[in-house]
Amino acid sequence: SGGIRSAAARVPAPSTRGDGLDGRVAGNSTIASAPRDTRHERLYCLIKDPNNTDVLTEIKHLCDLHPGFQEIILVLKENGEKRPIRLPFHIEADSELVKPLEELLGTDCVKVQ
Repeated sequence: SGGIRSAAARVPAPSTRGDGLDGRVAGNSTIASAPRDTRHERLYCLIKDPNNTDVLTEIKHLCDLHPGFQEIILVLKENGEKRPIRLPFHIEADSELVKPLEELLGTDCVKVQ
């Protein structure tokens, strides 16, 4: 026989899980793209006044609230020179952490890359 199979027979049946975790979107026609891998990104914070312990303490507090897999680098600005310091813990550099850091340090002082 070996007749031609219909295209419908080759398309997988829609998921009945109903939780949206099967990777399919609207009508089973499009596969969702994978989320961006941010583990290799770093959060850089420029510290214009390294002697301001209140700011440093607040940075540590905010970081403690957002543990994750990304490095955080403080860039201390002293005497016109910048000195990077990698902190000994990792964070989740999402908007819930970046936004308060930008409010504390200034938007030009916080970068994720």
